[in-house]
Amino acid sequence: MVVGQTVEDRPADLAVVTYNSAPCGESDPARVVGWESTYGFDTFFLVTNPDKTVRGVLVLSDEIHTAEGLRAGSSVDEILAVYGSSAVRTEEAYTDLYSVATAEGVLVFEVATERDREGGGAVGSVLWTLVLGAGQAPFSVYGTGYNSCH
Repeated sequence: MVVGQTVEDRPADLAVVTYNSAPCGESDPARVVGWESTYGFDTFFLVTNPDKTVRGVLVLSDEIHTAEGLRAGSSVDEILAVYGSSAVRTEEAYTDLYSVATAEGVLVFEVATERDREGGGAVGSVLWTLVLGAGQAPFSVYGTGYNSCH
């Protein structure tokens, strides 16, 4: 899948993603994830627009990493060692975002802070990585329903 591409329904045995309307259970309909990896719940999701075009890829797994080795669990110090001042910090309600924008896209590391209401990760460590298309504004995924059902 490519950012901007439309997600198409595929037979289950060929699908990379499947639509999950209630990953946290039917009792919590506000937590709609959308397109979930067929490789496991804690691997990745496709963040989509209402027209089913891919807005971004949310990577939850610590087994999937950037070319420089950054992944879920990496530290802010590691992000800054790789990207330096190119990593722009934005304070969100519960997390900090460290975003790196290039002509090809935007790489967003969402980092746990003391403001984290439910202890999603070690303070100062990456909870997940979000890859967006070029020119897209970074956003926090924490508590939106795209995450692991806090």
